[in-house]
Amino acid sequence: MTTKQRRQECRLSFSYHTVSAKRRFFARSAAVLLAAALFAVLPRFFLPRAAAADQTDGLIRYVVDNVRKGVSRIDVSAFRFAYSEELKQAVSDRIYYELPELFCVEGLTFTHTDLLRTVDVTYNCAPEEYGRMLAECVSAADRLLNGIEGNAALGETEKALLIHDRLAVHCAYDEAAVNGGTPGARARDLYGALVERTAVCDGYTRAYLYLLNRVGVRCGYCYSLALNHSWNLVWIGGVPYHVDVTFDDPFPDIAGRVQHDNFLLSTAAFYANNHAAGDYSTLPASTAFDDRFWKRSEAAFSLAGGGIYYVDTPTGTVRRYADQSAVFAAEGVWGRYPGCYARLASCGTELYYSGPDGVYRWETTGGKREKIFSPTLAGSDRIYGFRYEDGQLICEVIDSPNGAPSAAGRRFLTSLYAPHSHVFSQKETPPDCERDGYRTFTCACGYSYSEVTVRSTGHDRVTDPGLPAACRAAGLTEGCRCKACGKTLVEAAVIPPLGHDLVLTYTPPGCATAGKAACRCQRCGGAWTEPLASFFHTPGWTFRDGNGTAVRGCAICGAAIPPPGDAVAFGRYDVNRDGAVNEADAHYALQASIGLPVWQAGSREFRAADVNGDGALTAGDARAILRLVNTDAPLSQNRAESYPVPRKKDP
Repeated sequence: MTTKQRRQECRLSFSYHTVSAKRRFFARSAAVLLAAALFAVLPRFFLPRAAAADQTDGLIRYVVDNVRKGVSRIDVSAFRFAYSEELKQAVSDRIYYELPELFCVEGLTFTHTDLLRTVDVTYNCAPEEYGRMLAECVSAADRLLNGIEGNAALGETEKALLIHDRLAVHCAYDEAAVNGGTPGARARDLYGALVERTAVCDGYTRAYLYLLNRVGVRCGYCYSLALNHSWNLVWIGGVPYHVDVTFDDPFPDIAGRVQHDNFLLSTAAFYANNHAAGDYSTLPASTAFDDRFWKRSEAAFSLAGGGIYYVDTPTGTVRRYADQSAVFAAEGVWGRYPGCYARLASCGTELYYSGPDGVYRWETTGGKREKIFSPTLAGSDRIYGFRYEDGQLICEVIDSPNGAPSAAGRRFLTSLYAPHSHVFSQKETPPDCERDGYRTFTCACGYSYSEVTVRSTGHDRVTDPGLPAACRAAGLTEGCRCKACGKTLVEAAVIPPLGHDLVLTYTPPGCATAGKAACRCQRCGGAWTEPLASFFHTPGWTFRDGNGTAVRGCAICGAAIPPPGDAVAFGRYDVNRDGAVNEADAHYALQASIGLPVWQAGSREFRAADVNGDGALTAGDARAILRLVNTDAPLSQNRAESYPVPRKKDP
């Protein structure tokens, strides 16, 4: 089909999805729904979430767990999350664009005040019906991933390529969506692509996302409103690339035909290849895969006997993927149409390929080739389509390599040759909190697939109470874990210690009485007291009493102080005036430096404690006194010239 037809077809199908379906969606719920308005404000791609680093991950996992159980109203008030458009978008993105298996969700409504209260879910099918449909999806995916999932020999590129091709062969573009028709009800979701095997671009995109998620290859959802089209971003070695499975599955669908023009492209190459628009992610910048050899193939790459093989279409040669070396030339000539139209298929152990009039088998170990099936051909009919499915070789016999617009003129022939009759052993795997129970069927040849038998039980959530923080002890927020499996669902966060909430009671010291500084914490009740030594009298005026005895009064409190002699002698560093300069003086100087007690500049105490004479009392003055005390210098060096330091005398 032409590029113009393809773009028209995608535009029509995607337009129906984003307008008609969502208009019905709005009609059912006029509240805060994720619908067409969301497409106008969100970025045009959705990256896989780094859940462990996201603070909202616990909330989202809780919502998803309840969606899987079919809960219509999910009470999330216990999480106490402030409502915001960003929070709504994070929850909606996870369900709509990161978990394609939740195709049962039709719409979301968010009820909130300042906090998010409930998430109401509208479903498009009943829970029991969804369980059956999901089991069918898982079984179909198991078949598509056979030999890929869990295969450590395959890298990210090989997994992405094989799944790209298997999905294109497995699914056909919905003919009803072409030229303005209405696509099937499930054409836009995982079920349509994997089970009904008919989809439009959304179905292809979600199926590819689901399958790559299964094998551990990072994948995201991308779309363009200008193109009315969606596709995937795929990370190889941590580097993103564009992948469009829809455009690589040509229409009309021919069995086994797959193109690779839109596989692992940079944005520049993708833009030039019929994706010209300016409203989608330009994140993919690497050109490492823009011109790789797989572009030369119009047949599916096949995994057989541990190796990957492909058809080099221009030369008609079957080659090995590992080194692109030629294995053999394809058989025959396709009548009036020049070129090679061979298709590849595999049962896992043997490689099959189609010629114009038959199907051949090639042994990957011995290299033997033989024709194993020859259909009856009429007129110009040739085998233009071929695939292998569940032990049967299916040939599509038509008279043109471009297919037919309808089933008319197209004949499907199933070979009577069964390459291998599978004999399956069965193994039951019980369900757990996150995984469905399933039955695995395994044949001795290595082919296996699984079927879901029992839905997952879901987590039995148990709240771990938080621990309030104390003044000196850290606390914990409320956590959540599963009672059954023990998995932590909401990690408890550490609350830092609160620190003391102190109230200070200060009793100042007097000349002859001690004081104290009392502290009490209003939160924990803890209390402690710091004693404050008394001041000492400061000699002031002198008078004679009635007996004619000279009496000196304290300049602070007025009490009489016996004079030490004719002159009032006190040491420059003898802060407490006990006749000696020692550690006690340093202690008094240190107390004064923090305001306990308060001495006026120029007072005797202030001058005695201000060692460096800078007019301020600091811890440096206290340290200076200690240095003087700890030296062997004569006492005369520890005093000011005008302030002699007397020794203690007897009374």
